[in-house]
Amino acid sequence: MFISTFSGGAGALSFGIGGEIHPPTMESIATQRQLGMQKLYDFLLNKDKQITKEIMTSLKGLTESMLAMDVVIRKRGPNFSLVFPSEKMFPPGSAQISEPVKQILKNLGDVMRFSTSVISIEGHTDSLPLHGGKFPSNWELSATRAANVMKFLVDQTPVEANRIRAIGFANTKPVVKEVNEDMRARNRRIEIMVRQAPES
Repeated sequence: MFISTFSGGAGALSFGIGGEIHPPTMESIATQRQLGMQKLYDFLLNKDKQITKEIMTSLKGLTESMLAMDVVIRKRGPNFSLVFPSEKMFPPGSAQISEPVKQILKNLGDVMRFSTSVISIEGHTDSLPLHGGKFPSNWELSATRAANVMKFLVDQTPVEANRIRAIGFANTKPVVKEVNEDMRARNRRIEIMVRQAPES
């Protein structure tokens, strides 16, 4: 499929024999990202669906925009998660979506119109309390960010409202221990969970 023509992004360190750490090459990073996207697209699109030029154009736009913004694709059981770092998605302490991320969301919505999958938008923060500003706590901040992403997808893309929901988790679901600022930054994120629609 066309995914093999794209490259970019960043990845984790790979571990070799005897615990020796080998920094990943740009080629291996690109391959990992491409494989993740390929699996996501296979999940989103019915295998019996004919891949038309329109679908190819939508997939190409989503691939390019996600690679440019370092969006991470994770397999979660039978589902997929698209992880957006909060720093790239919102200004500090704000729930206003950045313009580059809006383009990714538009591209995602454009692809979702060919799929029956359902979406959950999850807002996550670090454990540091908020001081001043518009939001009294991380609960309101995470919930508002998730709701704004949901509203954008419903208002600005073909995603139907009955296929999407939003929830804020504050700091209750960290992915790493917050031993320093870099670790805290990893916990500040939006996750777009993509699930198969329940059978009717």
